Amino acid sequence: MRKEDLIQFIKGSGDRNFQESVIDWVKASPENRRYYNRVKAEYVSKFHIDQNVDIDKEFDRFLLRKKQGFNRSLVLKIASVIIFALLAGGGWYLTDRELSSAPLAIYEAQPSIMEEHILPDGSKVLLNSGSIIEIASDFNKSDRNIYLEGEAFFEIERDTAKPFIVNTESNLQVKVLGTSFNVKSYKSDQTIETTLVSGKVELLQNSKNLPGIGLYPNQKATFYKAEDKINIELVSTAEIISWKEGILIFDNEPIQKVLTSLERWYDVEIEIKDSVISTYTFSGKVKHKTSIEEVLELIEASSPIKYQLDKKQKIFILSESN
Repeated sequence: MRKEDLIQFIKGSGDRNFQESVIDWVKASPENRRYYNRVKAEYVSKFHIDQNVDIDKEFDRFLLRKKQGFNRSLVLKIASVIIFALLAGGGWYLTDRELSSAPLAIYEAQPSIMEEHILPDGSKVLLNSGSIIEIASDFNKSDRNIYLEGEAFFEIERDTAKPFIVNTESNLQVKVLGTSFNVKSYKSDQTIETTLVSGKVELLQNSKNLPGIGLYPNQKATFYKAEDKINIELVSTAEIISWKEGILIFDNEPIQKVLTSLERWYDVEIEIKDSVISTYTFSGKVKHKTSIEEVLELIEASSPIKYQLDKKQKIFILSESN
């Protein structure tokens, strides 16, 4: 959807069909919702909002006018007041409240970039490239809920009264009180990985009425989405969280998993031309300051693989060397 259409919606302009079409579009995917958030924030930052607006009163007035069909321009004016005031207060700025509450904050690491953030409760989170977290609007009240898409390393401030909960797709939750751990939950991956460095975490599946699964230091829990099962194993946490120091470590990893990590790390696209390459594995260390070309040259030197760059499509293509 065009940015101009979203701004028109934020202003309260357009007929009912237009308003409903925007709502449907925003609800269609998390990506649409985040883009709407960014457009909204950019637009509203240009205005001075009246902090004394009584939102509940204006909303009731809006519903009454809308129901009775009075003066359309007045209805839109009231709606715009509600929208602007809700934006200033961090609410979910749709006049008919058809969507759930907006996140309190959104943090995003662009491709090939790592970003560290301090959360409202003092906890630290380091986002790997292409990752995003959304902080729930009721964060730090009865609990501390966030949503993660991608990979992040957490150092959680201990608060026994308010558990910290990382929500991922597939209804998998990671619940902690105070600890340090890594969660990898990219939508395109077939697994969700939780690795505990210190403290203790509990894995919960919302779709199942089962007790949580405890995780202890140096353990990694891998949730297989298709099979809907969890496997726990002892691991070297230093290798798994090495990305924090700008290093990727692979230990006999399937080549496709390696290439996926490199695509996110360098913000590139890599394509396998010969299917036999998918059966290969790779071991080695990759430093972030090393170029993608140098990494692919390393793969070439250690395997029967060659690469070429399709400059037009900007895709690195891997094929089996003759």
